[in-house]
Amino acid sequence: MDRKKIIIISSVGVGALILVGILIYLIVPKNASIEQPALAESPEASVPSGANLNLSQNSVLNEILPANIVSFVWSDMDQKFVAISSNGFLYSINPNDFGVSTTTNFDVSNIIKVAWSPDKSKALVYYSENNILKKFYFDVASQNITPLNDQIGDAIFSPKGDQILYVFNQSQNNVLKSFLSLSNPDGTKWKNIATFSIPDALLYWPSGTNVRAYATSPASGLLSNSVYSIDIKNGSLQKFLIGQNGQQIKLSSSGNGLLSSFVDSRGRSLQLFYKNLQTNSGVLLPIKTLPEKCSFDATEENIFCAVPNKISSSAIMPDDYYGGRLNYADSLWVYNIESNSASQATFSESVAPINIRALEVSFDSSYIIFISQKDGKLFRLQIR
Repeated sequence: MDRKKIIIISSVGVGALILVGILIYLIVPKNASIEQPALAESPEASVPSGANLNLSQNSVLNEILPANIVSFVWSDMDQKFVAISSNGFLYSINPNDFGVSTTTNFDVSNIIKVAWSPDKSKALVYYSENNILKKFYFDVASQNITPLNDQIGDAIFSPKGDQILYVFNQSQNNVLKSFLSLSNPDGTKWKNIATFSIPDALLYWPSGTNVRAYATSPASGLLSNSVYSIDIKNGSLQKFLIGQNGQQIKLSSSGNGLLSSFVDSRGRSLQLFYKNLQTNSGVLLPIKTLPEKCSFDATEENIFCAVPNKISSSAIMPDDYYGGRLNYADSLWVYNIESNSASQATFSESVAPINIRALEVSFDSSYIIFISQKDGKLFRLQIR
């Protein structure tokens, strides 16, 4: 197989073949699966009376960018925030005054996803062109853009940034074969480490572990999906979390903590579950939201979550959320892992409720940054 696999090659009928490939299932060992407790038997965190976080005196909401932002991250290389908009601009954001400058125009539109290297010096950018998903590799320092192979599915950098883990979908005798593949960022030393059954899998590789990554299929409230762990050294796969409808996950930076959301068979009754992967203990949280609306703080002792004030009883989650059929306001909650309790933040009346996604907490927990689900605006909310 060509060592420069990430260089673009032609792809014929990959989208159609993916539908066929879904029917090809890998038999995965189940002896290492972690089960969320049955809902009726689950310990549930408490909501202590009068424990609201009164932050009203310092709660200041500022709009950072009015553009339709897809991704924002902290760049260790530049010591600044960087953000990418759906219309193809890369922004640099000063952390002191949150002044914004435009650094790059990718000359593409309809960007839908960005996977960053740990130091944010490189990125894998996914965009739609004529309803075809395309990708490119971007080096921030050199500003070089390299188109990626159309057969590449999801991809993620290793914690050290020296490798990329790919889902690679290849047609063999008119049948789609899916692999988990590793390579250097420049595409050299490409190798398939495992065959795989989920061509549209989503990959996770927390920064705290170099040897274990995770994969799951895209979530739908009407379908059950499991979470698999991937041993990077030998390519072995194990079912990590049992199948749940609409299951989504988010891992802490260390890889020791995990949030998982799931729903019932009708796509309703949204639940949020926290798992300590070191002690193998878990708890259902009293807050009902999606993992992407949550963020671990730097200590990983607290979890900040944007929680919908009300979810329609007929809503199918997370389908209706991502389909733009839900327009609700969120409240900010903080769950403390040690005390097993959740508290709601109280803000001044000047802070208008917003439907929040991609929430991140500052290192000192003095503010949060998030994207508005409604219009993609980037906001900073001072909370301390």
